[in-house]
Amino acid sequence: MKKNKYLIILLPLGLFVYFLDNQLASGFLSKTENNFIFIFLLLIVLIGLVYFIIKIDNNSK
Repeated sequence: MKKNKYLIILLPLGLFVYFLDNQLASGFLSKTENNFIFIFLLLIVLIGLVYFIIKIDNNSK
């Protein structure tokens, strides 16, 4: 069950990062789009993901 914890968290976060990346890539093509919101959300999600992985890794020792 411990291995499934990774899948439960990583799959939705991976889809979220993929969605934000697509929005960010299409936003850079449009000069009127405000891209800072997407960049900020992407950074927050990635920081949360790294924190969660480190927390799970420390608990498994």
